[in-house]
Amino acid sequence: MNAKYPVVHIAGSTQTAASQGRAHGAVKTANCTHCACFDKFVSDHNRKVDQFLVKQQKVVNDMFKLQRAIMERLQSIEGNLERQSTQLQQASVSEQPDESPQTPIHPNDFVQLQYVAHHRTPPEEQQNEPQHHHHHHQLGEYPDEVQLFSFTRMQSEEELNEFEKRLGDSEYFKEAYNWLNSLIMETNCGNRMLAALDLMFDKVFVNQCSWTGRCKGNARKAPIRCRRNLLQLFKAIGSTRKAIVSRADVEVFFIKKLKQSKQRLNIQGVRKSTCHMKRVHVD
Repeated sequence: MNAKYPVVHIAGSTQTAASQGRAHGAVKTANCTHCACFDKFVSDHNRKVDQFLVKQQKVVNDMFKLQRAIMERLQSIEGNLERQSTQLQQASVSEQPDESPQTPIHPNDFVQLQYVAHHRTPPEEQQNEPQHHHHHHQLGEYPDEVQLFSFTRMQSEEELNEFEKRLGDSEYFKEAYNWLNSLIMETNCGNRMLAALDLMFDKVFVNQCSWTGRCKGNARKAPIRCRRNLLQLFKAIGSTRKAIVSRADVEVFFIKKLKQSKQRLNIQGVRKSTCHMKRVHVD
């Protein structure tokens, strides 16, 4: 039986020429038309999308600008802190132009005393030990001196010379500082130095000392001015976290207290000595 129309093969499928022609004609004749309101909707939508993208880009740019400003501010703060730290270190070094290079410790260095109970000598061994210059004895106003470092009040210039020499060792300096710091509870700088003076010097020997070593007549006294390590120890023990004692402060303290040594020698120890502060009346 013969077919009325020829068969056309397209991509594995068969379609008559007549049906293909009708489909082609339908595509050409169909016109895609929209109403005016739909065109307005499309244009409004596109405009809103564009506005949103512009605003989004502006927000992103503002965020990047703010981030850069924050990073620059942080870098500026870090730079200022580094400069301040360097200036403080230089200032602390420049405060001591006349100090000996072998000065073992700076007054700002506060070393905590470690209490080690097993280092204390048992009572049985204390009875058998010979007397030594640095062994502990009764200290009157400061009776609770049971620490790692024991010390006998200096009673002669020879003992003062030996103590000054030993303070040249940084470890011994720290031990002496820790020992004094553990016993002195004062917060006033002058009272701290006065307590250290009472702890380290016998009152009779203090009366035999002067700042320059000179006194009335031909007599000679033990000079304090030349004891750099001793003065550095008083400078360190007199300083607190709120106030730093200078070399001039130590000099004024010793000159004043050495002049008062004869009066203090007659004090019976009824109460602990303190540095008196003058009252200033404000109108």
